[in-house]
Amino acid sequence: AKAAPAAAPVVATATATAVGPITADDIPANTFCITGTLSRSRAEIEAEIQGFGGKLAKSVTASVTILVCNQSGTKKCLDAAAKGVRVVDEAWLQERLDNDGFHPGSKATTKGNAKGKGKGKAKAKAAPKAAA
Repeated sequence: AKAAPAAAPVVATATATAVGPITADDIPANTFCITGTLSRSRAEIEAEIQGFGGKLAKSVTASVTILVCNQSGTKKCLDAAAKGVRVVDEAWLQERLDNDGFHPGSKATTKGNAKGKGKGKAKAKAAPKAAA
């Protein structure tokens, strides 16, 4: 007998599985545009945002609520801010990615659900670094 095909990886989306209030500081409540140089590949960061229920845009449009940019003062950052788009750095985003898509201290959780990283297999998180 043939073995059953392997199940597709489970990708939990925070919007479907969140327990507690989602705020404007949380990934599922926002549409992101990423610009400039980041410490990791854009594809990897975009996959994580989508895995937590966030949306993406390739340019700053009316639907974009957050622009991720490590170089403040660029034309794109200034234009986005003038349109009322929140401009944050990669560290702000990483805090939420490390906290299941929610801002630190959030009451919302993805309690009991597998956490996906977009397409493909989810990677195990590295152990936190010890304080120096």
